[in-house]
Amino acid sequence: MKKFGVERGFTLAEVLTALMILGLLAVTAIPAFAELRIRQQVQDERFEAVQLIQEQMERLQRERVVPPVNRTMEMSRAGTMFRVTLHKKWIHSRLLESEVVIRWRDFRKQEQLLRLRARQFMP
Repeated sequence: MKKFGVERGFTLAEVLTALMILGLLAVTAIPAFAELRIRQQVQDERFEAVQLIQEQMERLQRERVVPPVNRTMEMSRAGTMFRVTLHKKWIHSRLLESEVVIRWRDFRKQEQLLRLRARQFMP
C-alpha cells in the first residue's frame, strides 16, 4: 500500500524559473567580468611603465655623462614592448633637466605615453 503524504522536490515550473533567473544573472555578470579583466590588464601595463620610467630616471640622473644626452631604446617588460627616450640638457649654468618618455601600445593597440621630468642642481 502506498502512502500519500507531503511530496518533496521541485516542480518543473520552479526549476525553469530558477534557471531563467540564473541565466539573467549570468548574462549581466559576464560582460562586467570581461570589462574588469580589460581594466586590470591596462593597469598592469601602466604599472610596468611607471616602474620602468622611475628606474630610467634614476639611472639618467646618476650618470656622469656631459649633456646633452638624447637616447632611444626598446625594452620589454611582462610581454609589452616599451620605447624609452632619454633627454638630458643644461637649462642654466648649474641646473640640469632630465626627461624620460615612455611610449607603448597597450593590448588594445592604443598608443600610450608617460613622461617624467626632473631638475638637478650641480654644484
